[in-house]
Amino acid sequence: MYEGFSVYFTNTQKVIVNIPTLNNGTPSSIEYSFDGISWSQMQQWSNSINVLLPSSDGIKSVYVKVFDNNGVQLAQDTTYFVLDTTPPIIESLTTQNGADATSTNSINLNVQVKDNITTAGNFEYSVNGGQEMALPVSGQITVPVNNSGFNSIAINIYDQAGNMSSDSIQVFKLN
Repeated sequence: MYEGFSVYFTNTQKVIVNIPTLNNGTPSSIEYSFDGISWSQMQQWSNSINVLLPSSDGIKSVYVKVFDNNGVQLAQDTTYFVLDTTPPIIESLTTQNGADATSTNSINLNVQVKDNITTAGNFEYSVNGGQEMALPVSGQITVPVNNSGFNSIAINIYDQAGNMSSDSIQVFKLN
């Protein structure tokens, strides 16, 4: 959900819009619009269409109408996208309590992130290129420290549209 709408997040203008399933009539053609007023030219019906969204970041509406061979409208549907081409900003990446060394196999990090669209509780992160996981609202994560000596821990942060930012921190593991 975004601003009360069920949406698909994307970081590219080119999207695929699925056409609604019909309970009546035989579909022949479709047209689409971004404002519900100015419509594209009719095109042959298919289960989906490729659409190029307007370029500015934000919520986008794609209205679709389906017609039969006689030009009778059989269905209308609206799909909402959030176009977000801006990566999140990692405002800070610190160890908990400022420690830069540990004698254990892990350390707690605090990650503070902001974004133009994605809100807290909706970011994902990965450590050293590993599996993506939900970033807690608190921004506190526990990461492995595997080797004795200096360990570089790379953090990737992803917003809902898939944009990524990276940062790293050095942690020393005591023997």
